[in-house]
Amino acid sequence: MTFAKRLRASTALLAVAGLLQTQAAFAQTASADAAPTVMPDSSRFVKQYASVPALAPQLTYAQKQALLKQKIKYVFVLFQENRSFDNYFATFPGARGLFSGGKLNTALPGAVQRIVNTDGSVGTISPFLIPQSVTAANGKTVPLYPADLGDVDHGHTGIAVGIDVDPATGKSRNDRFAIDNEGLTTDAAGRLVSKTTLMPATTRPTLAQKQTAELVMAHVDCDTVPFMWQYADRFALFDNFHMTVDGPSTPNAIAMIAGQGGETQYVKHPDQVANEPVTGDPGPFPGSNLDKSAVKPTFNPADENPNKPTNPQTYASLPLSFMGPQIQNIIKSDENPMMDLLDVQNDIGTIAKQNKTNVPWGWYQEG
Repeated sequence: MTFAKRLRASTALLAVAGLLQTQAAFAQTASADAAPTVMPDSSRFVKQYASVPALAPQLTYAQKQALLKQKIKYVFVLFQENRSFDNYFATFPGARGLFSGGKLNTALPGAVQRIVNTDGSVGTISPFLIPQSVTAANGKTVPLYPADLGDVDHGHTGIAVGIDVDPATGKSRNDRFAIDNEGLTTDAAGRLVSKTTLMPATTRPTLAQKQTAELVMAHVDCDTVPFMWQYADRFALFDNFHMTVDGPSTPNAIAMIAGQGGETQYVKHPDQVANEPVTGDPGPFPGSNLDKSAVKPTFNPADENPNKPTNPQTYASLPLSFMGPQIQNIIKSDENPMMDLLDVQNDIGTIAKQNKTNVPWGWYQEG
């Protein structure tokens, strides 16, 4: 983290709005923490608790554990999909983002990208703030509602195009997010080509495509997401958090509680690769036509295929460990133990023997 803060209350909130689902155009490059920079207009809380990591007290693991148990009662993790860290916090005071130091870091790969105009000419675009309103040519104020944004390409293929990994160095150029949303990419010589045919594009981008290309380069600030900024300011902001899988919602949602995007399922059951969510985004298994439970949740057939849901993820994850010594009683309520619990029999026995206190937890989702 760029800056450290003490927790003054008995609640810790992890504002993990990081690169879980990449919308804006940059994957940050990890590097050693530098001395924090507290920019103007930062609240007194940030100024008071900002510190240089090298000067922080050196605590043993046991001391850290004791302080955590003493100071922290609840932990909340906020998962905001389809938004990158910089889309929300590019200008957050003290954060390590696109505008660290108060201005755009043009040395970052992709800080200036190509964009094709509707007349076929090629221009450039850099990250910009979406204001709350603009003044039209007639002098009237027109509201923009930046909190109500459209969606940009965040599928596995689109993200791979945007990141544009250099095969020689393995580093991301991050220079094709704008043109990806115009249906374009580049060939080995760097020439613009159709993303579908890999041949020179024969059509010009539509206005809607160009606007989406502009949107992927945009960011908002505290005027649009005031609660997110308040949470980050009062508690903790993780500004070096990266998405687990270059892909859509499902694998990164799984990673929140499993620490991975589903790779273990494929290793244990290679025959299930067709509906594995590592790079795809099939509908959930619960509620699908393959779910034989007595009571099933509702399923949205207009959005997802009920005949081809995600394979059940049957490896161990955090919720299993959270059961603690009550695990044997809790798993008795499983309606399909032969499928759900087959891969975790050893884990169940180990967790029960550890006799650690169970951890209450919940998952709340909107949308």
